[in-house]
Amino acid sequence: MSKDFIPVLMGNDINVYSMARAFYDEYNKKSFVFCKTISGPCQDSDILTLMSDTKIDTQSVFFGKSKSVCKGAYRQNDIAHWLR
Repeated sequence: MSKDFIPVLMGNDINVYSMARAFYDEYNKKSFVFCKTISGPCQDSDILTLMSDTKIDTQSVFFGKSKSVCKGAYRQNDIAHWLR
């Protein structure tokens, strides 16, 4: 099974942290976490990357942030084969 993926999660509560921990423990992958504000258990974690925006629940902001994650991964050649 291929392990080429980027975990993307929404929120910043204990459930999101638990999912990020599971991805990191199993696949050694940091999760990208989208949230409105930075707080709670995800706040100072080294196993995830937080991206906060108070308007993340709007379509244009969510897709804009998602696109930037994909472009960043593409530049690092992590997901270049997905975008061909």
